Amino acid sequence: MASCGIWKNISLETFNQGRIANVLVQQHLDGKHKATLDVDVKVESAGQTSRPFQAVLTVLEQGRTIAKKKIKISNDPGRGQLEIKHPKLWWPAGMGGQPLYEVHVELLDADGNPSTAPPNALGCAN
Repeated sequence: MASCGIWKNISLETFNQGRIANVLVQQHLDGKHKATLDVDVKVESAGQTSRPFQAVLTVLEQGRTIAKKKIKISNDPGRGQLEIKHPKLWWPAGMGGQPLYEVHVELLDADGNPSTAPPNALGCAN
């Protein structure tokens, strides 16, 4: 029996204008008063385009929007910064609560058509 080849499910993904290739969220905690989120969004475009994309960055706490920003994305990754005021801190099991924030990134093409990526869960660690 051969030990190489496809052995799990595969899939093909298609898109017309562009898609979110990668999202990187880095947090910086300033005491208990605020958390700053640096968000980098990398986009793959379908062919050559001179028209920039936009991304809408949103942070939600239990389904409620607490921060939102729109950024432009051209050839380099788009970068934006969001702020969470008085963040609820995430603690290890048995040491305290474990609240999570959701970070949503929605890609908009030059015509304003959306293409949403799955949300990312984020805990502000103490």
